Amino acid sequence: MKIQSLIIIGNGFDLAHGIQSNYSDFHKYLTEYEKISRTQSEFFFKAKNKKILEDSVRKYLLLNKLETYIPSKNLWSSFETSLGCFDYEKLKKHYFDYIKNDKVIPETYETNDKFPSIIQKELNFTDDIQYLFQNWISGLNTNVCTLPSILKIFRECILPVRFLNFNYTNILEQVYCIPRRNILYIHGKVDESRKLILGHHDDSLWKEEKFKPEEKFQETKADQIIRNYFKKTYKNTEKLIIQNKKFFLELKDCKRVYILGHSLSEIDFNYFLEIRRNSKSDCEWIISCKSNSDLERAERLIKHLDIDNYYIIRI
Repeated sequence: MKIQSLIIIGNGFDLAHGIQSNYSDFHKYLTEYEKISRTQSEFFFKAKNKKILEDSVRKYLLLNKLETYIPSKNLWSSFETSLGCFDYEKLKKHYFDYIKNDKVIPETYETNDKFPSIIQKELNFTDDIQYLFQNWISGLNTNVCTLPSILKIFRECILPVRFLNFNYTNILEQVYCIPRRNILYIHGKVDESRKLILGHHDDSLWKEEKFKPEEKFQETKADQIIRNYFKKTYKNTEKLIIQNKKFFLELKDCKRVYILGHSLSEIDFNYFLEIRRNSKSDCEWIISCKSNSDLERAERLIKHLDIDNYYIIRI
């Protein structure tokens, strides 16, 4: 199939339709545990309430760990990037002090068998990131209407057209009746069995030595446990590109690339680079921007990819 047009969909696309899909909205979802009343707690072991209350506990624990060990400045505006800012030094100090104050066990955590298990237990919250994030996406209200500006863009596309969707929702299928076969959900789709993919993009956090040698922390299992956290929360864009190589190779005749509502963050830069490599050299790039910061990121992308034929639009 010789794809003539590629439409890239980012979170701004969903937001433009009124869907509350910002990371700040995920934060609000996590704080919902506060709404569980004492009356509901009394029925914890009843089937109809058990899952609600168990999920509330998971929300509380996840929110607590995230806000304890990740700097709050960009946590809910750049959630994925922030996962790579986990303060493992704070984690070590907190539990080293705990061990040192425990009179029954040795004071040096370098030789203490209990320390790695404590670290592991503290990092178990990473399993809840995927679980609760998927629950949140599943609960978003996607009962929205089409936008005239979007319909206009879709109609002016040179056929055949394909979609590269960075969102997890099914708006393209549900609202715009785009066939599933024409969409690549690069990071997964909420109502399908595949896990949703999110995370930071700094592989040095788990590939390189980051711990201070003089602390001898690398001599314990806790070193690897913390590395595993960074690896588990890593978004491997290179691997995803390889897995979807066929999709990108089919762009060799692509004449237009539309970018609608994508933040153009560095985390996803590899995808754009792959599109640039595989599409026609004179391919026309049409990029939507809403704010000055959007425009700055668009200009940075244009420069990095050495794009000459481009237009900036608003949706």
